[in-house]
Amino acid sequence: MNTAFPIVVSNAAGVEDAGSLTWLAPPSPNPCTSGSIVSFSLASAAPVRLELLDTAGRIVRTLTDATLPAGRQSVSWDRRASNGTRAAAGVYFVRMSTPERTLTTRVTVLD
Repeated sequence: MNTAFPIVVSNAAGVEDAGSLTWLAPPSPNPCTSGSIVSFSLASAAPVRLELLDTAGRIVRTLTDATLPAGRQSVSWDRRASNGTRAAAGVYFVRMSTPERTLTTRVTVLD
């Protein structure tokens, strides 16, 4: 994972058989003011790229770009863009890309 800012990825493989499906949950809290947790699951170990996009489709920040184990994962976002500035209030999209699929969900940021 390449980032200059702390991103926390945690794995709870085996929790409620979470590894049997690949999914992306809406960030929590949503809406948020200071950041969010993005939860997702991988059916099997795979390369995964999780990106935060603005409404124009521009990448605001890459949250993870790594091969992760099967099971439930979570990544924290501290409301920072790739350049370290605080992301503006508005609607953003979280895009999760794996070799098998691309999933998208939305997060609203409030001031």
